[in-house]
Amino acid sequence: MSRSSTEAMVSGPLPSSLPLTMASGQTLESPLFYWSERAAYSVLGTNLFAARLPSALAWISVVLLVLALGRRMYGEAAGMTAAILTATAFGWVKYARLAMMDAPMALGLALAAYATW
Repeated sequence: MSRSSTEAMVSGPLPSSLPLTMASGQTLESPLFYWSERAAYSVLGTNLFAARLPSALAWISVVLLVLALGRRMYGEAAGMTAAILTATAFGWVKYARLAMMDAPMALGLALAAYATW
C-alpha cells in the first residue's frame, strides 16, 4: 500500500492523482486511504511511521466507535467489554498497524453501523 501512495505522490497534486498499479494504469481501491497516507508523508516524511499512521488511527477510531455503539445499544458495561475485546483481538493488533486497507474499511463499516443505530 505505501508504495502505491509513494508512486501517486510523483504523479501529481493530491486531489487529481489516483494511485495506480505498477505500469498497468488501473486504479486501485478507494483513493481516500492513499490520500491520507500522502498527507501523512507530506507532514512526517516518507517513512514507515507515516505509512502506518492512517491505518493505526482508523483502528483506534474503530475501537472508540465500538465503545460508543455498545453503550448506545446495550449500556456502559457492554460497550466497554466490546471495546476491550476489539482493542485486544489478535487480528486487529497484528494487521491494524500495517499500511493496509482493512482498518479504514472497518472504520467505514463501524461509522455506518453507528449512524444507523
